[in-house]
This record gives sequence, structure tokens and C-alpha cells, in this order.
Amino acid sequence: MTDSANTLVRRRRLMLVFLTLALLISHLDRHILAVALEQIKIEFALSDTQLGILSGLPFAVVFVLFGFLSARFSRPGRYKPMIVVALIVWSVAAMAMGLAGSFMALLIFRVIVGGGEATAVPPTHALIAQAYPPSRRASALAVLQTGASLGLFLAFAGGGLVIALFGWRVGFVVFGLLGVILAVPLALWMTEAQDTAPQPVGAATQQRGTIAQVFRVIWADPSSRLVVLGLVMATVVATAAWRGSRPICAASTICHCRR
Repeated sequence: MTDSANTLVRRRRLMLVFLTLALLISHLDRHILAVALEQIKIEFALSDTQLGILSGLPFAVVFVLFGFLSARFSRPGRYKPMIVVALIVWSVAAMAMGLAGSFMALLIFRVIVGGGEATAVPPTHALIAQAYPPSRRASALAVLQTGASLGLFLAFAGGGLVIALFGWRVGFVVFGLLGVILAVPLALWMTEAQDTAPQPVGAATQQRGTIAQVFRVIWADPSSRLVVLGLVMATVVATAAWRGSRPICAASTICHCRR
């Protein structure tokens, strides 16, 4: 393996580590709310409807909209700056949730968290597609998704412990601070690795399709269509499962949970 090839391997491995950590923190900041809902409900005297609004539709709508916008404006050379800015924005918003003094402030910061996290998704996947050849791309994406699973686990395990011991406000500030800290080495050391393998004929001149064209291509392929539908159903079922259950408190006297 040549020096240039070794350099490419090191650069894309480091890039994948940073992207996986960013996704992990994204899910930490996203799911810690589920653990904190009981304490937030008691402190602000919120109804179940308000809790549903705080953790449900507004976040989802903004996530979808900003995901499309980010995909539209993502270009080589912009991927890293978009991810860094998005990481800082959602992390600061998560910290701000811990300082919020009202339901409306919580909702606004929660929506900003969703917009920031959504903005990072398209450039993250584009970076992996750019850095890895098709034969290695699925493995790289599999590594990336471990960040989501670990983030979900740590949000409930670690977040539950932090909130039980120090309160929900400290939990949001601590988890948000992790993202701000990660943004520094990510901005300094991550590079947009470029795969040097020969591209298929015509790839260089291939134009970006519209969103409608992309949907038509996905829907026309049975495998892609089933994958999308499966992901949608899995997300709905998983979300309904943990939204519908009360968070389990590690210390009921500290969490003030009411059974």
C-alpha cells in the first residue's frame, strides 16, 4: 500500500470515528428528554398534552424540514463546516434546555436541537459516500450507526443516573457540553476524505436530482421501498414504546416519581 493510500485510510478512519461520536452525542441530546419528562412535568406543572408536544410533533416536523434543506445545500467542501456548526447549535440548545424557565422556552430549544441534528445527517452520509468505495460503504455506515445505538443506551443509562443524582437540568447541561467539546477536535482534525478509486463512467457528469426524482427512484425499486417502509414502521413502534412508558427512576426519592 502506497503512502497516499495509507494516508487516505487514516483520514477516513479518523473521519468515521468523529462522525460516529457526533451521532452518539446527537442521540444523547435527543433522548435524554424522555428520562427527564417526569421531573420537568412536576417542576413546570405540565399536562400530558404539553409533554407530548414537547417530545413529539414539533421536533419531528423541524427535523424533516431541516433534513431536506440540509441535503439541498450540501456540497463537497461544505460537509465538514455544516456538521461542525450543526453540532455546536444543537449542543448549545440542549444546554439551554437545562436553563429554561418555562414550557415555551423548553419547546423552542427542543426544536432548535431537532433542526441542528437534522442538518448534520445529509453531510454525514455524503462524507461517507465520498470517502468509501461502494464495496466498503455498507460497513462504514454500520459503524456509524453504532453511534445511534450507543447514544440511545447511554441517554437512558447514563442520563438516568445523572438526572437521578443531580436533577434534569444538570443532565441537559452535561450532555450538551459534550457536543461543544467534540466540535473543537472535529473542526481541527477531521478532513473530508476522498476515495481515490476509479469512478464509474459518467459519474463525474452525473447531475443532482430533485427531491421528487429521488423519491421516484427509491419507490421504483422494491428493495429500497421495503427498506424505507420497514424503517418507518420500526421508528413508529420504537418511539411509541418508550414514549408510552414512564421513565424508570434510579432513585424514586430524588426523581419524585409518582406511580
